[in-house]
Amino acid sequence: EDTVVQLFYEKCQRFLADRFVEGTCPKCCYEDAREDQCDYCGQLLNSVELINPRCKTDNSTPITRKLNHMFLDLSKLQPNSILA
Repeated sequence: EDTVVQLFYEKCQRFLADRFVEGTCPKCCYEDAREDQCDYCGQLLNSVELINPRCKTDNSTPITRKLNHMFLDLSKLQPNSILA
């Protein structure tokens, strides 16, 4: 379990998928970078790194919220190595 910070849109009362979030890239200042990456310079981003993030559908500004997420170590769920 870990705490993560995500963008929350009060107007629609939901967390939006990265394709619905745009903002300014902190690396190259491209103004239409998506929440997960900048298509101009290729920089991978997370939601809280975007400068002036906004919702693509109505240009509303999000707030940040902390959430508790559960993470699974999938390698521990795999059966032991298969011997040929």
